[in-house]
Amino acid sequence: MSDENNDIPDDVELEVEEEIVEESGINDKLKKLRQKVKDAETESKNNLDGWQRSLADYSNLQKNFDIERAEIRKRGQSDLILELLPSLDNFDAAMANTEVWETVDQNWRTGIEYISQQLHKTLEDYGVEQIAEKDMFDPELHEPLEIEETEDEGQDSKIIRTMQKGYKLNGKVIRPAKVKVYQHKS
Repeated sequence: MSDENNDIPDDVELEVEEEIVEESGINDKLKKLRQKVKDAETESKNNLDGWQRSLADYSNLQKNFDIERAEIRKRGQSDLILELLPSLDNFDAAMANTEVWETVDQNWRTGIEYISQQLHKTLEDYGVEQIAEKDMFDPELHEPLEIEETEDEGQDSKIIRTMQKGYKLNGKVIRPAKVKVYQHKS
């Protein structure tokens, strides 16, 4: 490759060509490395986004699980309380019959009254409250078992007698009070 007018030796020209080839190879390698870094950053961002979504999904799942568990507990509580209420009704009925109740031994009567009070207190601690005695019929709180017709318009929908006590659990009616009620003749 040497010309007569060219003062550069052949081996120097070869080195320059090799450097140019090597530099172009370095640029290609550099481009490839930059692309790999870019790809790695994209993958890392995608992984982080996926991890954050999974973490949010898990958090939501935990919240839903806690809500569902609380609902199951409430249903179980309600079912148990509904099973206990007939026993409570029997206590109340036994003590309401004053004629017979007064003839029972005083110590035994005191023990039964204490058990009844304890049962009421336990139910109260769990959010059970008796539906208050009302004068007027309320369909959200009462269930009419008997209806007695009346001529007196002022007596319409008035409760004559509570036949079975009603109860609420945490403010929600779980058993309406069963009542006898007046209904005005039309």
